Amino acid sequence: MPDKPSCKVLAQPIETLKQHNDPLSHYYCAIIDNSMDAILLASTDCKIFFANQAACELFQMTEQDIIDGGCLAIVDVQDPRLPLAIKERTRTGKFRGDLNFKKKDGTIFPGEISASIFNNADGKEMTSISIRDSTDRRLLEQKIERSKILLERVYSSLNEAVFVVDPKTRVIISCNDAAEKIFGYPKAEMLGQNTEFIHINKKRYHEFGKKVSQVMETRNMLQMDFNMKKKDGTVFPTEHTVKNVRDNTGLPVINVSVVRDISFQKTAADSIQAKQAELKIKAERLKELNSALKVLLEQRDHEKKNIEAQLSESINGFILPYMDRIRELGINDLQNEYIKILESNLKEITKPYNHRQSGELRSLTPSELRIANLVKQGYRIKEIALKLNISPRTVEFHRDNTRAKLGIKGKKINLKTFLSNLL
Repeated sequence: MPDKPSCKVLAQPIETLKQHNDPLSHYYCAIIDNSMDAILLASTDCKIFFANQAACELFQMTEQDIIDGGCLAIVDVQDPRLPLAIKERTRTGKFRGDLNFKKKDGTIFPGEISASIFNNADGKEMTSISIRDSTDRRLLEQKIERSKILLERVYSSLNEAVFVVDPKTRVIISCNDAAEKIFGYPKAEMLGQNTEFIHINKKRYHEFGKKVSQVMETRNMLQMDFNMKKKDGTVFPTEHTVKNVRDNTGLPVINVSVVRDISFQKTAADSIQAKQAELKIKAERLKELNSALKVLLEQRDHEKKNIEAQLSESINGFILPYMDRIRELGINDLQNEYIKILESNLKEITKPYNHRQSGELRSLTPSELRIANLVKQGYRIKEIALKLNISPRTVEFHRDNTRAKLGIKGKKINLKTFLSNLL
């Protein structure tokens, strides 16, 4: 295998290098010609001797334009980093970093540059320069930086405390402003500390860790209520959400814990629960009062109906029939007129109550109604006859008519019982 060409050979002009019969020389030339990065050879005073095809494409110039213009034609001389880059290259013989460059039309663009000083075949110092357009990388970095700033702002603006915790050691890696506000500790005191100090005690700290470990074996998130402790010792209820973040291999990298103070909600919930219990008791009492009132109203209505029925019975059964008897004994016209007036007035008094009687009772004549009232009171036929001064057969006649009108004639139904349910 041929020997590797020396730096002196490589330092010769590229056309001379291409004329070497050494295969490695041809390989190096092919690499330079086909490189996607711009490659330049220049003197230490910025005079350019060679530019590859990638350099021509990058700067939109011919190789001769680049050689004629030198470094000043492609470098942004206004870039404040340029003097530092030259100083570093002079001091160490090498420089790697970022500089601004310009194209033929004056367009300024960012680039990554790598420069190294070496000696050519004549022992003269030269500089090999490699340049790569970093516009896309710069745009990506700016985009990432903007996203980072946005995330930081969102992170800081949250009302919930957010902790980034090492899943193994449970050491706090990061926390937001709300964590300071909720727990009362400055960030400097919390960062790098184990989370035990924000738990009520060591027992509760281990209980919380055990619960998180159990859930994370099957799921990547846990949400539960858990009491925590502030710097001043205040214990308060929280809604705790823990999210497990894993790497590409599936191993847990960090735990993100979001802690929300639910003291207000808890107090409000307890208050609502107490109010609901109080309302339930009042509703039960009101229900009892309604039931009692309903019984009283039903009793009052029943008593009212009884009074109305008794008044109607008394007038129709014990007053009006005797007026008929008075007429039968013989009276003068004036007395008869008075009796008519009394009858009319008495009927007017009982008129509101009579329509409430059953249809069967309204079909009875005054005599039948009078006898029916006495039957209901338990009087026998002979007793009724003596009381009304009529014959027992007349009483039986009216009883039979009454049973017929009530629809119970020929049936084994006690008339007294039946009338008790109607009157």
